[in-house]
Amino acid sequence: MRKCTEEFRTAWMLLTRIPLARAPHGRDGSGEDNAQQTLAASPAGRVPLAKTVWAWPVIGGLIGAFSALLILVLVLAGVDLSLAVLWVVAAQFLVTGALHEDGLMDAADGLFGGRNLERRLAIMRDSRVGGFGVLAGIFATLGKWSAYLAICRTASFDMVQTVFALASAAAIGRLGMVQLLSLSRPARSDGMASEISIGKDKCVVPMLISLAFGLEVGVIPTAMALLASWLLAMGVARYTQRKIGGYTGDILGATAIITELATLTIFSAMGGDCL
Repeated sequence: MRKCTEEFRTAWMLLTRIPLARAPHGRDGSGEDNAQQTLAASPAGRVPLAKTVWAWPVIGGLIGAFSALLILVLVLAGVDLSLAVLWVVAAQFLVTGALHEDGLMDAADGLFGGRNLERRLAIMRDSRVGGFGVLAGIFATLGKWSAYLAICRTASFDMVQTVFALASAAAIGRLGMVQLLSLSRPARSDGMASEISIGKDKCVVPMLISLAFGLEVGVIPTAMALLASWLLAMGVARYTQRKIGGYTGDILGATAIITELATLTIFSAMGGDCL
């Protein structure tokens, strides 16, 4: 039990900015570098990151459930739904430190702005944001807002299913990172992502956890979302292998965002009337 607690604590420090230990000050690097500094300053940082991947969907599910419940509270307090969702997306940025969004922006700048492997990796490490990064950040924010709004307005979802839809989508988004880890290799010999290397067997527990979150939404929509997450992970693995030789922490963050948005789209399209 203590081992699982330490692994969860390490995953929590990696994926959120809610402190369980004192975080370092003066962070000004990329999202991957900031996460690495936070873990290095934490007593939980001694746990190998590869052992924490089972907890990533759990933490994602908790964030998604919190988001849904906060939307409900705001709506009950008289806030318009679209405005409530906007505030909840902002609250998520505070909880996670916009870690995945930062990764998406850096990945977009590097993959689409660099002309060769070395330049792409250098751009991803640069804390400055370019045009592709800005567009990716807008896409991530508007995508999350519109997807949450669509889920909340899906007629076939009751209140409980809506909560689980947001929780399941966030869990499957983090599962996408685990799947990518099992399908590819680190692009660098240093950095946070270079410390994580797992086999496909390590995806079983995270997948079962993600499935458990989605059962209330429906078996068929959840199965479709899990299949989509594998396909997206495979596509990202092949594309990044060709562009930069593997994954980085920024690529993992981008995968989480894209997979979560794809899952929300599937849930909204299929509704809550499936098995």
